[in-house]
Amino acid sequence: MNPSNLIHSFAVASVIGLGVALGVAHAGSSIEFSSLTVPYDGLDLSRDADVKRLYARLQHASAQVCRPVPSSDPQFDAYQSCADAALDRAVQLVESPRLQTLHAATRSQHRWG
Repeated sequence: MNPSNLIHSFAVASVIGLGVALGVAHAGSSIEFSSLTVPYDGLDLSRDADVKRLYARLQHASAQVCRPVPSSDPQFDAYQSCADAALDRAVQLVESPRLQTLHAATRSQHRWG
């Protein structure tokens, strides 16, 4: 694994974990945070296909770390906010202009399309 990608992999995992702040599970006096490591070694972020692969991984991780609920569940809006925030932070941490552009375009489609 490229050392740069390894560092970013762990950073992305940490950010996704922090993004869970809205979806925290309370157990008595403790708080449980979830996190996932999102590896992207072997991906060349100068290639659109690899950027799309990483983005799909980040979307999946963000959704999973926030503990998905059905859209009919009263907590769905909180879940969606958590997943969106986790994905936003993860994309920002990767520091890839191509990934940021894809994320902005995807967000724009979901808001208006």
